Amino acid sequence: MKPHGLFLLAALAGALTTRAADYYAAPEATERGNGSQAKPWRLQTALAQPKAINAGDTVWLRGGTYRGVFTSHLTGQPGQPILVRQCPGERATLDCAGSNAPSLTINGAWTWYWGFEVCNGSPDRTHARDGGLNIYGPDTKIINVVIHDVGVGIGFWSPAVDSEINGCLIYFNGWQGGMTDRGHGHAIYTQNRQGMKLIRDNIMFDQFGYGVHAYTQGGDLNGFDIEGNVAFNNGVLTREGLHYDNCLIGGYKPARNIILRQNFGYHTPGKGGNNLALGYEPIRVGQLTCGNDDVLVESNYFAGGSFVSKYWTNMTVRGNTFALLTGGVSLTPGPGAAGYRWDQNQYFLTRPAPFAYQGMGLGFADWQARTGYDAQSRLVQGRPAATQVFVRPNRYETNRAHIIVFNWSGQDKVPVDLGGVLAEGTDFEVRNAQDFYGPAVIRGRYSGQPVALPMNRLSTAQPLGVEGRAQPTGPEFNVFVVLPVRVSR
Repeated sequence: MKPHGLFLLAALAGALTTRAADYYAAPEATERGNGSQAKPWRLQTALAQPKAINAGDTVWLRGGTYRGVFTSHLTGQPGQPILVRQCPGERATLDCAGSNAPSLTINGAWTWYWGFEVCNGSPDRTHARDGGLNIYGPDTKIINVVIHDVGVGIGFWSPAVDSEINGCLIYFNGWQGGMTDRGHGHAIYTQNRQGMKLIRDNIMFDQFGYGVHAYTQGGDLNGFDIEGNVAFNNGVLTREGLHYDNCLIGGYKPARNIILRQNFGYHTPGKGGNNLALGYEPIRVGQLTCGNDDVLVESNYFAGGSFVSKYWTNMTVRGNTFALLTGGVSLTPGPGAAGYRWDQNQYFLTRPAPFAYQGMGLGFADWQARTGYDAQSRLVQGRPAATQVFVRPNRYETNRAHIIVFNWSGQDKVPVDLGGVLAEGTDFEVRNAQDFYGPAVIRGRYSGQPVALPMNRLSTAQPLGVEGRAQPTGPEFNVFVVLPVRVSR
């Protein structure tokens, strides 16, 4: 069972008991600002850590658009992070339009960036555009940030040791050049050398490129905990409308210490693409060919597309649901593969030979006999029948959550129990993740009864510089965000 946000906020409050002060930045600030509400700093001044800012302090971003590119050097201390946070009830936007640099480059350490918006307002999607956030600072947290229409949403690099991306919405990122060019630009592009990077409870959809792209040619892929994320229809903004991988872990150096748990993936049927791709190319070290090391794939729910795994030495695939309506499951073990644990999964597959082992197509019984896997698993030949609803409370804000709905039964409205997120009498709203800044789909006061979420006729946002809109995924699949509402009484 997940910790409720109240417990997490209590822990956070304990960590910040020595927080000295609140400071402010604003788009209209001048160089005469002193960080007060009346005379806020310019954003770059605040991010340079003026002498007034100490570990545990908060820099509040007033609403409005901060134009240009910014670099943060803010450095807190263990247990006393500096917070850079959007003011409650306001919308603070970092817009890097017209620049060839990331909107925000994060150096420093022990700083949390929370709740604001990052975008590139240029409509040009035919030339390379740089990223939203580039993270190098260790012990950094990116919390509930909305990132869209940039190049790569977040670059999450090896120097950012033991850092975390949590609760973010990342969509419509990337570009595509001439007629022979592919789509570029992923939600999260990441590498890691030491410690453990956390990628948790993010919503990633409709990039020009991939969702999570943990890939390397000369870097490292060592230590990722990827949990509770939902990724869907990535790649769909290309001219061809092709789907790319919702999640890729692999490259030209061995990946190791990889955890994928309780994630969700969806590809609209008929467009191809992998929901999950583990491994990339055979890995050669001198004259030897070696495999990736160890990966855990547990309690995930993937629908549409394919699941491809290749060149791993140690692998656990347990307790997952693969509703791969148009794709299949493909496995190529790595050199010296040992200790595979592959069981207690549930498959909904439609192809006559939906499994592939070392390139050979197999039915379920042949797959079990050939590999020895899935002895306690279940295969259904066809689509799932029952609607599945998943509610993921936010780890850092009370009364906030993500709702993921696989609406296999085709209901016009799906009832959802929010008792694990909201207390009775709480004012709240539910937003469609595919049109986050559009009107709320539900707004009211929580009565303790299930909330009926609409699955049809939901609006979608418009990607900048792209003709038409990305097609909505409803009624078969939708993602929603629960938010608190401050009401004057």
